[in-house]
Amino acid sequence: MRSEEQILARKKYIQIINNAKQENRIKKRGIFSGYETHHILPKAKTMFPNWKKEKRNLIFLTPKEHYESHRLLTIIWPCYATFFGWNRITHDGNHNFITINEYEVLRKNISELAKIQSTGNCNAKGAGKRTPEQCLRIKNGVSKEGLIKRAQGSMKKVICINTGETFNSLQEVCNKFGIAKSKLSTKLKNHKKWKNYQFVYG
Repeated sequence: MRSEEQILARKKYIQIINNAKQENRIKKRGIFSGYETHHILPKAKTMFPNWKKEKRNLIFLTPKEHYESHRLLTIIWPCYATFFGWNRITHDGNHNFITINEYEVLRKNISELAKIQSTGNCNAKGAGKRTPEQCLRIKNGVSKEGLIKRAQGSMKKVICINTGETFNSLQEVCNKFGIAKSKLSTKLKNHKKWKNYQFVYG
């Protein structure tokens, strides 16, 4: 017998899937379009392996939807397979936990840099099979963990000492003061002022 928590999780999961289906989302092969492929019924051998390659079992979700869907699956079917899938999304290579917002920023970073697949070293034979993360590692030596750290850094709170204001991200500071994110990041790192304004991480 399902618990109330499982019933609610199932309803929310179905709602996410149905909303995605109604939008008729398209994901071009080899290009990260802002969507991630998700198996509606888990493809694990201990669950629904026969549905692994069924097109009707695939859906395109946003990073946040994908993250939340795997969390809900651990409630609907609490077993090794669902927790393994959830763990892969929520942790980096060093076992550090990634929040849903950090995951979204990470995927956006990868989306912006995915064009590397068709440039530089990624023109090599077999490049079409490489993931954006692999291409980044080849081109710039940037690992998935490095991108995660970059995502986590952009989500840090920033305080303006002069005004006492607290900002939830670097981008909020940039929008308010008109400073480039790269310049702000450098000023924070070196503890230097920008136009008499002093910023520190919260």
